[in-house]
Amino acid sequence: MPSLALPGTRTARLVAALLVTVTALALVAAPAEATLPAGSVSVSVSKKDFISGDAVLVSGKVAGARVTTARLERKVGSSWRRIASVRTSSTGVYKFRTVLTGTADVPLRVRADASSTRRAATSAVRTVPHFRCTQSVSPTRGVAMKLLQPGPGAAARSAAHLKGVLCATSSRATVRVSLYLLAPDDASAATLLRTLEYLHRERKVTVAFLLERTGTGAMDATARRLRSFAQVTVCDRGCANGSGTDGAMHNKVVAISDTRWRSGVDRAVVLSSANWSDRQLGQYWQTVVTFHQDDRLYAAHLHNFDYQRACATGCRTALKPVVDTDAGRGTQVSFFPQDGDDNVVDLLDSVGCVAGSKIEVAMYIASPSRSRAISRALARLVHDGCSVRLVMSRSGIYANDAEVRRTLAASGARAMRCTDLMHGKFLVMRDVVLDGRPGQTLVSDGSQNWTFSGLRTNDDATFVLSTAGASSVSRARIVQVAQDYVDAWRAVYVHGSDC
Repeated sequence: MPSLALPGTRTARLVAALLVTVTALALVAAPAEATLPAGSVSVSVSKKDFISGDAVLVSGKVAGARVTTARLERKVGSSWRRIASVRTSSTGVYKFRTVLTGTADVPLRVRADASSTRRAATSAVRTVPHFRCTQSVSPTRGVAMKLLQPGPGAAARSAAHLKGVLCATSSRATVRVSLYLLAPDDASAATLLRTLEYLHRERKVTVAFLLERTGTGAMDATARRLRSFAQVTVCDRGCANGSGTDGAMHNKVVAISDTRWRSGVDRAVVLSSANWSDRQLGQYWQTVVTFHQDDRLYAAHLHNFDYQRACATGCRTALKPVVDTDAGRGTQVSFFPQDGDDNVVDLLDSVGCVAGSKIEVAMYIASPSRSRAISRALARLVHDGCSVRLVMSRSGIYANDAEVRRTLAASGARAMRCTDLMHGKFLVMRDVVLDGRPGQTLVSDGSQNWTFSGLRTNDDATFVLSTAGASSVSRARIVQVAQDYVDAWRAVYVHGSDC
């Protein structure tokens, strides 16, 4: 048995000195973690939401660190799983580039290892939401009109309305978009492009664009961006313009081969006066009309899209200028440019008036030559008993000159006003005579202005809804849509003043 050192002996004093030395060395060589500063880890994520397959940059800084290891973690269920690890810079800066997949929101965080100068630390959790694509309700009785009103937040609201329609697209459908002007860096347009990218990547939807070079501006760069998820055809000064003068692909149409609104194949077409930009969707008065369950209407726009796309490199098919849609719908669609008579004059000449007949017109711009013929047609209707009221646009890129205003006022219209940035192109006729039958209702709208180019050189589309010849269900639908247009007209009119 080993002997014990007695207190006070030389051996005891040596043992005590040795214990003190070892304890001091331990305190210097391995300080407890609790005595080190906590530090912090900042974190930011490059995207506000993600579509499955998106690459996301996660970056930040480990405070108080020189070089350490940062670990990116993703929460799966109730546990955190490591995605990647990197060494920080000499100032503690880190960057991760990771691909997010799936359809659920993704919580992320970054952990930094302990070092000789700081304890381990964990960042706050940053959750990257999956892209939300909630469909709008289906149009009542197959058609719905919405007035886009200018004002604070209007561009975002208008984009949300259009996004809701796009989000009704079924998986593996095709979406065809025809636009005169597209501003891809504007927030409203970016929302719609992001929606189409989502549809392509997650619902396997085919997306095709038909664009106008003179309207879109920096077209080459825009086309390259769109081609990452869409087919793109660019027309220059119009697609089907064979007049030898400048025109434009002026359509604002979205055609969807199948939607989720109904079981089976349910096609939809959106006709609008609005281009895709913050200014157009936020500062102008616009109309958006959505049709569905009209196969011939969809087929007509599909044919026109293919015709315009072929004409971008040389026309090989024939344009169908006027198409009656499904039987009983009371709907007719017209495509331009045309060489025949003025479609607006022909429409006005087909109508008769009696006491109580009403006509409301909202038109962005008119040319002197065309306004003279239209004014004569309106004057006849006023003479026959129609109450005609007009609202035109004031200000903007184009403005109606004094001659046009005087010409249209000479029609005898009961009222005429001008409203700032009124981009609508519609007319409503109520209690008029059509095909010899009184008490009829008619609505016309589209992308066509009352200009020479709108008739002869531009690619445009208009539609007419008429109760004459429509089924009882469609007549009720047309009367309701007409009332929606009258309400829209009144909203525009009250914001105007004398021209």
